[in-house]
Amino acid sequence: MSKNTTGENKDTQTIAGLVIIVWMLALTVFLLWAWVFAGAGSWIIDVWQGTIGGSTVTDEGFGHKKIIPLLGFVGAELLVTLGTLPLILLIVGKSGFIHPVFRKLLAEPWLRFKFALLGMVLREEVVFRWFPLAVLIVILPAAQVTLTILIVVSSIVFALVHLTNHEPERRHPIVVLPQLIGGFFLAYAFLRWGFAGAVFAHYSFNFLILVGIKAAYNIHPAIIEQTQKK
Repeated sequence: MSKNTTGENKDTQTIAGLVIIVWMLALTVFLLWAWVFAGAGSWIIDVWQGTIGGSTVTDEGFGHKKIIPLLGFVGAELLVTLGTLPLILLIVGKSGFIHPVFRKLLAEPWLRFKFALLGMVLREEVVFRWFPLAVLIVILPAAQVTLTILIVVSSIVFALVHLTNHEPERRHPIVVLPQLIGGFFLAYAFLRWGFAGAVFAHYSFNFLILVGIKAAYNIHPAIIEQTQKK
């Protein structure tokens, strides 16, 4: 490799690194906004009461006026689920939560990336929220305990399915703890804002997590492979 090529490679790595740093700073600002101005703390309490504590959550519908509250809700989900990462890192090490399944997705052009991500979210919301909480809940005996069981079971299955995102030697249940917690959040979003609200919350969460990595990958594709080897 020539010196010029090596220099260009280092430049792209530097730019990709800067993109990730800026993305992380922007994500931090978003989390602070969600906590201080959009009531993320109250959303966490509401989720506990609405899905785990057994309180009734009413469907408020989903419209443009709900976007800011929903963004605050996404911030609460990010705070809680990302807060589990230190535990995961402690138990399984740095490479334990890398998702090789996202390599193909990240390599897609931006437009296809957005639609592929939306397709993944729609499939998961139909299977893990709409089917148990809109179909099975009607078939099964009407009771608060039925709803609670459906939320718990669907969230557990939702988390376990995400084990397939990891290579076989890294499939430890602890690596899908964020998805387990996220399942409770998304069940709450479905019960409060309906299917559209759950899709919005799920898509926003995934997009905020992946957008910086996607941008860095576009600049320097090898960054994913290099991360995977560490």
